[in-house]
Amino acid sequence: GEVERVLSMVDGVLLLIGGLVLGCGQERPDFPVASDGILDLSGWDFEASGTVDLSGEWRFAWNQFVEPAPTTLLREAHTDTVMVPSIWPNARPGRPETERLPTVGYGTYLLEIILPDSVPSDRFSLKVRSSTSATHWAIYGEEADTRLGYFQQGRPGASRDESLAVWTAGVADVGLAKSNRIVLIVHASNFRHARGGLESAPRLGLR
Repeated sequence: GEVERVLSMVDGVLLLIGGLVLGCGQERPDFPVASDGILDLSGWDFEASGTVDLSGEWRFAWNQFVEPAPTTLLREAHTDTVMVPSIWPNARPGRPETERLPTVGYGTYLLEIILPDSVPSDRFSLKVRSSTSATHWAIYGEEADTRLGYFQQGRPGASRDESLAVWTAGVADVGLAKSNRIVLIVHASNFRHARGGLESAPRLGLR
């Protein structure tokens, strides 16, 4: 009767929706995740799959504003790691309580990014979300001889008087690097808010 016909139509619609959701889940690739301060995006298809969250394990230097240097030197000098996104007290999961970072302070995040060989770096832009911390984002080539892009959220500093946090999002276009490796150096400080650190991961995508 009419009830059976309606129920059959509902079942058909539910099956169709389920198939579409399952199909989308199967087609969507897993996002790469940074490990020990390196994020390998050389196999990522930005045209087909879109932007990538730069999340995972970044290198980190607490109570230091690290200056640009060749990637090999940065990695030799700064071996500590934290998770992004995360507030500072939660940024070292699985480590002893004595190694837990405080809410206030300052430091430098470091991430080496390997881009696809077929896509020059000046086709990319870095998308930064608003932050409770004052931050300065800078992009360099692996030799750090030229700054390829930057974005600033307020003014990070080593003390409350030296810093100024500004809640704003923005975009930094990336210049042309000499190789397919770029380095992201982020100075961050927090002396005014209960949640210091990078609560949101930046995103990298085509312009």
